[in-house]
Amino acid sequence: MSRWRRAFRDLSPLALTAGLLAAVYLLPPDTSLAEVRRLGALDVCVPLSYPPLVTGDAGRPGFEVELLQQAAQRMGLRLTLNTVPAMGESFNPRSWRITRARCHVVAGGVTDTPATRSFLDLTLPHAQTGWGMMSPREDVGLEGRSVGVLIDSSGADRLAVSSVLRNAKARPQLFRSPDALVKALSAGSIDVAIGDRLLLDQIASGHGWSLRPVPGLPAQQGLAFGLWKGDLTLKRALNAALADLDRDGTTDMLRQKYLGAFTGA
Repeated sequence: MSRWRRAFRDLSPLALTAGLLAAVYLLPPDTSLAEVRRLGALDVCVPLSYPPLVTGDAGRPGFEVELLQQAAQRMGLRLTLNTVPAMGESFNPRSWRITRARCHVVAGGVTDTPATRSFLDLTLPHAQTGWGMMSPREDVGLEGRSVGVLIDSSGADRLAVSSVLRNAKARPQLFRSPDALVKALSAGSIDVAIGDRLLLDQIASGHGWSLRPVPGLPAQQGLAFGLWKGDLTLKRALNAALADLDRDGTTDMLRQKYLGAFTGA
């Protein structure tokens, strides 16, 4: 090997490192936190309703809304909510039709799953949810049944759901609203319903129905807030505010107020 080739081989890693560092310096600066401070507001996209996380009731707005209100206050900002009906119409975060111009943060049942992380960056989890199965009788399973699937679960793994239902030879029906699901289950048009356990717990408690885990689907999934990828300064500030709320007991107080038995973080 000639000395020129040896020199090129020895210098190549250095040149590559220098090139990567130069590329980093050429990246546009992260102004996400500076932008929300300039506006004085933290804009949050939420579904129309996702109890107990988002309720639409100003007097009792929901666990995640109150948590973000407290976090925004710690950051010296006001909270602005933008309702997005599409968040309750699809499993897939990419179909929610949300943009940076509309919101800085996404809330309302955002689960920490690969599907969500492919689209959004996430804060640390602030609560736990999971898949639940609800029916008027406790002994009803999925096998061969007509199953109502509530698709409000934000970022849920629809492939896993399809696989479980297919293996059980179930007949799925998709529902876009809790009210429609309740009507179908009450009328006997479906035998059992599956969906986000926090949401179904609110329904089951009000009707005296049975709620239990769904075999083959995660019983525990972290709930987080979504941010746009690359908004690192805003993510750090929001995580710091949420950590303060954890330390002073505010988060636990809100969990007890809204989540009851499902208080894990």
